[in-house]
Amino acid sequence: MSVSTGAALLWILLLTFTVSTVSGAQKLTLTAESGATINIRNNNKVKGCQVCTGLLIKKCNAESLNYLKGSTVELRCSRPQDVFSIEIVRRINCTTESCSGHIIQTDSNSIDALRFNRTFTWNLTAAAPKAFQINFTKTGLKQINPSEKCPDRHTYTLQAFQSTGNVAVGKYCRSGTISTALILKSGSFSVDVPAEQKLQNDKFDVTVGEKIKSLARISLTLPKGTSSSELLSPDYPESFPDDDTMGWYFRVPEKHRVDVQFLNLTQPDCVKKEVAVEYHQKDRVTSVLGLNDTQPLQKQGDFLLTLRNCEMERAPADSPGLTFTLKVSAYPPRSKALLTILGVVATLLVISVIVLVVMIRKKKKKKLSHEVAVYNPNGINFLPGYESPEVLGTCEDDESHVYEEIDDTLVYTHLLKRNAETGNYEETYKPVSGHRDSQKPLLSSQQGPPRPNRPPSKILTPVDNTIYQNMIYQPKDQSA
Repeated sequence: MSVSTGAALLWILLLTFTVSTVSGAQKLTLTAESGATINIRNNNKVKGCQVCTGLLIKKCNAESLNYLKGSTVELRCSRPQDVFSIEIVRRINCTTESCSGHIIQTDSNSIDALRFNRTFTWNLTAAAPKAFQINFTKTGLKQINPSEKCPDRHTYTLQAFQSTGNVAVGKYCRSGTISTALILKSGSFSVDVPAEQKLQNDKFDVTVGEKIKSLARISLTLPKGTSSSELLSPDYPESFPDDDTMGWYFRVPEKHRVDVQFLNLTQPDCVKKEVAVEYHQKDRVTSVLGLNDTQPLQKQGDFLLTLRNCEMERAPADSPGLTFTLKVSAYPPRSKALLTILGVVATLLVISVIVLVVMIRKKKKKKLSHEVAVYNPNGINFLPGYESPEVLGTCEDDESHVYEEIDDTLVYTHLLKRNAETGNYEETYKPVSGHRDSQKPLLSSQQGPPRPNRPPSKILTPVDNTIYQNMIYQPKDQSA
């Protein structure tokens, strides 16, 4: 059997419960593998309930039985599952190179064990000055308020063991942004499972971590896009440990911005030093601020946030100490693929509207040019009096057809002659000397309608002459 297989088997706890009722007492036989410790505790300290061990000589305790490798236990209580809880404790030791095992969640196959609230705890130690590291990347963890419950009814607790006492780093549920945890020197990781709830099989790798100067360092891997995570100060809702340090490391997606805020803040009464927030990037301090200062917007990738508490005044019993909620919000980059596209789309839309308007105007103009044409002698559409490039285009080359004024005798003479030949007009005209206006032909009473008045200065073209000729009234043949 390999070492790894043997180490894995050491995690499997075989709990056998033999329950019998004798005079209001229940007897349970518990068996654990080597290296495991089973603790039975009277959590509510209910009077009249005891836990006893021993065959001939009974040793009873009203509160707990802390160390048990394998023996028969007698619970003197009518309903022991309502009074006692069971804790199974294992130990993992890490040298400067490796650790003796991993955190493997396994439950007993005994149905009777499910009747009790159970806690599975792993105590871990690291060789100084290194820390041990627990990897949660497969599931991720999310910190919660100690009074909250997890949806899957599995609540995880991480503690750091200090010379001044144990510090609760935090309580957590599965599925979150927390990816790893580093604990200095020694600490514990545990999961609480309520009665009638079976422990989910899972595994968390334990390795030797880097050297840290804070009591713990929690690493978070922020997802791409907009996200928000909330973290609580150690020992919350109690005060942050006196004159101690805690770190949070944030892995930020490329080109994302991160905003940091301290909410629900209570300030301690400091005797020495001041509470300070340090920002580190690439192993160097970028800024040092107070909790009340506006925290800088992080724009350049991963960063470490370290909080240092002062040496607090301990005299006032009602002093709240240092507590806070650390809110970290991440935002995706404001892409210039997006602003450019919007600008191009807007420009194309404006151009399309302009082209459409021009086309509509041209179409209307073309339609109107066909509608105003009243005369089409040579297949050319134009309105009399409008300038037509087809007709007037040769005016500069040949001006023989342009007149400054028109002598009416030239317009009507050929008509008079034609009518005279047909006998329609018996009278003739004689030119009269004098002003040109008096040289107009004298028409008989049978002449057509009066000619339209045109200004003498109007320049007429041969086309105009043709129009006037067609407009002249010609009387019917008298002989008919």
